[in-house]
Amino acid sequence: MRRHPTAPLLAVVTLTAALAGCGADTSGPGSAEGGEPAAFDVSTATVTDQPFCDQVDTTLVAAALGISADRVKLLESRKVGQKFEGPDEERPKLTSDVNSCSFGSSTARFILTVRPGASSAGVQEEIDYYTNLGHKGFSSETCTVEDDDGFGDPGAVAGCHGTGGSKRTTVVATGLVGTSSYFCSAVLNTGGTPAMRDATVDACRHTLETLATVES
Repeated sequence: MRRHPTAPLLAVVTLTAALAGCGADTSGPGSAEGGEPAAFDVSTATVTDQPFCDQVDTTLVAAALGISADRVKLLESRKVGQKFEGPDEERPKLTSDVNSCSFGSSTARFILTVRPGASSAGVQEEIDYYTNLGHKGFSSETCTVEDDDGFGDPGAVAGCHGTGGSKRTTVVATGLVGTSSYFCSAVLNTGGTPAMRDATVDACRHTLETLATVES
């Protein structure tokens, strides 16, 4: 079963902190000269293979979805190896191969997924899916995709809009980080504002930087 926002899938360990303690050498790993935090370098980053929903900043989620923070609820969470009901209840339960969580409301969702053991080819296939969406065969959405190496290599950001009268708006940021795929998306069934893309990309980028470990 393909994993993408139109079939909700549900992005991610904390960024290594600066050295603590009086007289600590602030020029060591994780810091730039002079004690300033080192710039985030996705090429040396890895993302957690553990559940992470409790580490997501719901204030940023609210901004991406254009709703108030008190409306942001944890709707669903899964971890690698967890059994869950698939679309066909008559069949055996499926086994999750991702750690994921979904926040939001009945009409707006912010989805994060980390898949350990991913490949460059697999992530590129996902990116190609959005590139081709609406251009090859029937689809209820069409997307504009831009490469973004800030989300990994390969990495991209896609902005998708409903067709045929649908107001559904989706923004996706995804990429290969270390050996895991990072997927972050906001989906608004009632339509998004022009500011939705930037707010979602900011939330996805901040979440990645917060939940990643960067090699010194």
